[in-house]
Amino acid sequence: MIGWPMAAEQFYNVKLLEEKIGVCVEFARGKNCEIFHEEIVAKIELVMNESEKGKEMKESLGN
Repeated sequence: MIGWPMAAEQFYNVKLLEEKIGVCVEFARGKNCEIFHEEIVAKIELVMNESEKGKEMKESLGN
């Protein structure tokens, strides 16, 4: 999962999913973030490819 918290409890939820459960990578934070397509590609590749982080996340899900 790729997280982009924008308001309220979303910041907490992304932190929980990333640090405690291990199934999320935070992409950006807040509504006024400047985002570049290279960053989007890098995060998607991190999660979807056979990187160490991607493998850990899949194992956390039981797949």
